[in-house]
Amino acid sequence: MALAVLTAVAVLIVYSLPAQFCRFMCDDFVNTSMTQAHGVWGGICFMYVNLTGRYSVITLYNLYSLLGLSAVPWTPVLGLLLWLVALSWALRPARFDRSGRFFLPLLAAALFMLSFLQLVPNLFQLLYWPAAMLTYLLPIIGITLLGGIGMRLARRKEWLLQHPCWNLGGSWLAVFLVAGFTETYAILLLVALGFCLLAVILRWLRPMNWLLPLTVGGVLLTVFSLLVQIKSPALMVRGDLKIVTLGPLAVVLASLSYAGQLAASLLVEHPVPLLSLLLVVSFLFSRFAAEPGIPEPSPARVGGRIMGAAVVAVLIMAATMTPSFQALGHRPYNRVLVAPIWVFATFWLVAALLLAPVWRRLNGVFPDRLRRPLGVLAGAMVLVALLFTFRGSLAQVREYLPSMKLYAEAWDQRDLSIRAQLASGQHDVVVNVLPATPYILDGGARELGPNPDFWLNQTIARYYGADSLVTPPLQRLHRRRQQRDGTDRSSHPSF
Repeated sequence: MALAVLTAVAVLIVYSLPAQFCRFMCDDFVNTSMTQAHGVWGGICFMYVNLTGRYSVITLYNLYSLLGLSAVPWTPVLGLLLWLVALSWALRPARFDRSGRFFLPLLAAALFMLSFLQLVPNLFQLLYWPAAMLTYLLPIIGITLLGGIGMRLARRKEWLLQHPCWNLGGSWLAVFLVAGFTETYAILLLVALGFCLLAVILRWLRPMNWLLPLTVGGVLLTVFSLLVQIKSPALMVRGDLKIVTLGPLAVVLASLSYAGQLAASLLVEHPVPLLSLLLVVSFLFSRFAAEPGIPEPSPARVGGRIMGAAVVAVLIMAATMTPSFQALGHRPYNRVLVAPIWVFATFWLVAALLLAPVWRRLNGVFPDRLRRPLGVLAGAMVLVALLFTFRGSLAQVREYLPSMKLYAEAWDQRDLSIRAQLASGQHDVVVNVLPATPYILDGGARELGPNPDFWLNQTIARYYGADSLVTPPLQRLHRRRQQRDGTDRSSHPSF
């Protein structure tokens, strides 16, 4: 119990440390200015027609803009807390006795978060840039909640039958909303629900009379969500979209190839968090979770299930990459890789749950006099694995803190300068260019350009109520040198 609570609190504290340095950036100004100009509903309509067809995320953008700057440092904290609660709730049906009712799902959820966040290529964009976090983290939380519904259906089939209309309608609505964040997550849901539908048809999942309409409805709504997004008038307006014609076979082969490469590279580069997740969760579930009256599966059956889960995971990972290969002709940007990496990490969590019966079988092989010392040894190994995983998270966050602190201090100074100039009656405001830290640039954030007519200059000027924003001459010269040398990232594609 204490270990689970300490691990969960450690996750929240460590990854919340950089949150104090979060500030509005790039698209945050765009979203807020849209809400200021058109209102919430008008902003949603304007963005759907002119910016993006991702209806769920633009709705959140406009609602979030009402909270203002004060909500920005709290956004990563609330996102992490919501994710932890959702994942703990989703994993609760995986335990079968009351001894692990609370702490086991909580510990597994916290360890999964530690492991997954270490795999992400750009943590800044996933957690600390508000607009990007709404786009890429919230759908993960939504899919986690849908997974929790699926876990409950697998263990308690009467759950769906208690209030069929509400449960069916709520599940369908959740699928439609989660699919509306990006085309990537819509395809992820479509393929995952397609596999569920296949399992229902083959009678691997029951009862068929209720699960069939649930999965069929989910598939149809996901397809409809994709149509709503790709038929948006704004699809061809995005400046970072370059349609590259590739044949369907080439797209499939490229996606499958890169999915395999990504999985192999993650395993080679991050073995500690993945193996810790696998061993710790499987061992703890073997000790505190048991299903009375149900025969344990054989090791061969467990191995077959893990292999099947691996195949499904690779196929879903490849499916999430098809939009990038189809539209851009190359691998997805780092921000898009969040979805397949999450699928990869989820596979390791599922494999850990499937391995629990194997641990129980191994425990039964040893004589009684050895079980206690072996249990103590295994417990010590669990603590060591947690410490090594936690150490990796600390090192990851430590890399972000200096650059984010530097950026936040410069941002605050510029904000005060803009407001002071406006208060003095000067509406053609002179501003400083913020430091181009590598993590922010890799996240895709843009910075003010030397031209006051640059779209971001105009957007931030509208946000503050200024007529124009210009940069000092020396900074303009420095920016021109960066552009000449190829080091300027102000035109780097946003999300």
